[in-house]
Formats: sequence, C-alpha cells, structure tokens
Amino acid sequence: MNIMLVGAGAVTAGLVQKLIEQGHTIAAMLGQLTPSQLEIHNYSGVVVVSPETTTSTETLTKAAELGKLIYVIAGASDSVSGWAATTRVPTFAYPPSQTDVDNLLTELRRGDAGTARTDDQYRRVVLGGDVAARITSNMIARKIAVTSPKGGVGKTTIAVNLALLYALSGYSTFLIDADGNGGTMSYLTKLDGVINKYRSSVIHLLRRNVPTPAWSQNVMVAAGGAYFDAFTPITSLPTLKVLPGLIEVNDLADPSMGNEQKVNEVMSGLYDAGVSSNGIVIMDVGINPSHPIHRAALRNAEVISIVATPEASDLGAVTKWVENLIAALRTTSSKEAAMQFVWQRVKLCYNKVDGKEFKSTHNLLLRTLESRGLNLQLVANGVLPYTDRKLARIAINSDRIEDNLVWRYKRERCEEIGDFTEALIDYAAQFAPNIRESAAAAGVVPGAVPQRKKSMFNFGKN
Repeated sequence: MNIMLVGAGAVTAGLVQKLIEQGHTIAAMLGQLTPSQLEIHNYSGVVVVSPETTTSTETLTKAAELGKLIYVIAGASDSVSGWAATTRVPTFAYPPSQTDVDNLLTELRRGDAGTARTDDQYRRVVLGGDVAARITSNMIARKIAVTSPKGGVGKTTIAVNLALLYALSGYSTFLIDADGNGGTMSYLTKLDGVINKYRSSVIHLLRRNVPTPAWSQNVMVAAGGAYFDAFTPITSLPTLKVLPGLIEVNDLADPSMGNEQKVNEVMSGLYDAGVSSNGIVIMDVGINPSHPIHRAALRNAEVISIVATPEASDLGAVTKWVENLIAALRTTSSKEAAMQFVWQRVKLCYNKVDGKEFKSTHNLLLRTLESRGLNLQLVANGVLPYTDRKLARIAINSDRIEDNLVWRYKRERCEEIGDFTEALIDYAAQFAPNIRESAAAAGVVPGAVPQRKKSMFNFGKN
C-alpha cells in the first residue's frame, strides 16, 4: 500500500522501517496533513500518529471522502481517539506495543488486499454513524433503468449524475452502460478509450461464461461474485463502481447479443450483484426498447426512468417508445400484463425545463397515450431545470469525473447548478427517501437539513 505517514516524533520515525519491511511504500512523511496536500501525493492509506501531529479530524474526513483508508495511533484521552471510536476507524494505542504494531500491519494488509471496505469507512466518517445506519432504510427501489424516447434529451447526463448523487450521499452505487447501440456513459465517467482503466464490460460478460464454481461453492454465490468483480471502482469516490458497455465499433454486431437467454442472465445478474451488496444499480439504457440488451435491462428493473424534454416533438417519441415497450413485453406476456408492468415501473422525468410549461406538455402526452388505447396516467415524477451550458460542456469535455454537475456543486457551490441538484434530489428521494438527510450530511447540499427554497420549479405532483 502507498501510505501517507503523518507525525513528527519517535513513534512515527520507528514505523518507517517496519512499514517498508512489510512491502509498503511511504508516499510522503508529513508532520501535519493539510487539506491542500490531500490531492498532491499518490497514496491509498493514511497512518496518523495523533500525539505527534496537529492534523485535524476535518482533514481526515476529507481524506476519507477521497477514498483513502484511515488508520490512527492515539492516546486514550486524545480527541482524535474519540473521533476514531465514533467512526470506527482502526485505532491503536500510543505508544504502540509490538502487538499494536502487528495489528496495524494486519489492517494495512487487509486494506492493500481490498478486503477493507472503503465505502463503509466513507459512510461512517463522512455521514456519521447515525445517518450511515439509516441510509438504506425504507428503500423503495434499487434497480433503476434510465432511458429516453430519443437522443439529445440528457439521458446519460441524468443517469451519471443520479449515480453520483447517490454515491456522494453514501449509497453503494453501481452504474452500468446498458446501451446496446453504443453509449456515451464512459465519456462522463472518464473511462472512455483507456482499456486498462476498467476491469470488464457488458460485452465481455456477454461473450464469456460465468466461471464454474468449485464443488464446495454455491453456484449463485459464485455467479454473483463474478458479476460484482466485473465492476470498476472509482478510486476518488469509494461508494461508486462502474461497468462500461460496448467498447469497439464491431461490438455493435456481436453475435452474443442474439442470445436472448444469455443477455437476460447477464442483465439480471448485474442488478442482483449490486442489490446483494446492499447497493443501488443504475443502468443507462438505449432508446430502442426492442433491442435485446435494452429489453433485458428494462424487464429486470424495478423502476424505468424515461427522460424527456417538455417539447411537442418529444410527445410522439414518448408515445411510440411506450408502444414499442409494450409490444416488446407482449412477446412473453399479455397486453394487460405489459400495461400493468409499464404503469407500475415507468417514472417520467422531464429534463431541460424552463418554467412551468412542462405541465401542458405532460397533459397533452396523457391525452395522446389515451387516444392510442394506453390509459396509463403517467406522473411527472421528476422536473429538472436547464443548467448552464458552459458548465454542461465542461462536464463532458473535462478529464475529471469530479466536474460532473452534482459533484461540482458539492465542491464549488455553483449557483447555476443549485436548482438542478435540488430537483435531482427530489427525484432520487422517490426511490431512496433518506437521500436528502444523507446528502446534507455528506455536504452535497448545504445545511444540516436544507430548507426548500421557493423557485419556479416547485410544483405539485399530479
């Protein structure tokens, strides 16, 4: 493990050789760790000898936000010791006995091997124990497919920022590019074009068989582990894991996508791998519900989020999309069952809204659906405002995932992104009711329990 060793005293100096002997690397040895130093060095763990430094717990919290593992050596009456006990950060006595040093080295080996859960530490340190304990209570949906009737409506932007919102707020989040026509999710997650950045992809999973388990292994457990291991963790946000979709142009016509049973098995397995890890799974799904990958992603979802803009041109596209979805579902069920599936799962999210004009558009959509014999009474579950186009372009063109809208709002409090973030939290709360409390605790939105401000985007649900 690359270690940031913080302290200036005899114990700190004595640890250097012991850490090196165990194969660890000292990325830096600092008398005091400050916020400005957190992103300068290349390290994955911080060892703090508390009596030999004045490093604050606020700085250590920021390190945990960046996905760094924290280890504390502190005296019983040390204030850092109390903080570590509250957040359950691994803590060892000062001055450490040989047993304490051995226990520290054991914890470091666990962290280096990946068996220490950085996402758990993120929740405990960043949110606090009480909020972390409540975070997944009352969950309404964990399998969310985000799709749209046509391109250009911001589907992938919504999928990525929804995943970032959940992850920044402490939820274990799994983001998947499930666009069988070749999606753009990798651009926004900054994995595009760099093969060695990700562990696997949807197309790789479709081409291979899940490894055969040993005789003592449960088949379902082994399969779930294979799907879980396919996800690539985002090192700067330990609660987020991503899975790209199709990688090369030739993947679009790959014969593996013609195996309906295999496609459904993979999509279902990916959803289940995230949920079994007590997480939320978000699939960025293409615009054609009859595509094998899209159909499987939608069929296995608990929520289908349709992203549309409040424009007349979108009405026909949404209507046709719903008709195509029902037709695709009817290949394995009745029209009544397909209609029930859509009514129960589809959540409509209007994007790029300016004022309240979406209401008349939405009512026209309902009348259009009814005229086609589809009396679904869809609700405007989400209403997201326009965002500054310059900031949106930066999010796409930047090489930093942190420049996506929600993360940038957390970091810089850009007023131009405030309404968007608030509206996205409202939408996310329909699936995870505790999101506002955890988002506030994580500093995604200001204030302990932010007060809802009045704006032109407040509206009554119909």
